[in-house]
Amino acid sequence: EYRERPGVAVVVCPGVAEEGVGSRTGAWEFADIKGVAEQLLERLPCGELRWLPHTTDPAFHPGKSARIESGDGLIGIVGCLHPSAAEELGL
Repeated sequence: EYRERPGVAVVVCPGVAEEGVGSRTGAWEFADIKGVAEQLLERLPCGELRWLPHTTDPAFHPGKSARIESGDGLIGIVGCLHPSAAEELGL
């Protein structure tokens, strides 16, 4: 049975604009992405969050990705694209 669930997806380009809103020098790191997710999720009725290592998807960097769980299970995945996946996609 198909069931729609609310969800959010975010894609972050590794380069950061040096001018404009949110500008700074340097590339986005996992901690930056996690911080954005934490800020978003604390404003939503998600309950207590658990951040766990995410190691089952080869598209994500194993040391720079996490599963976000709340209540009965998974509510999201946050992570950096694995370098080999980025290369394969020409990014």
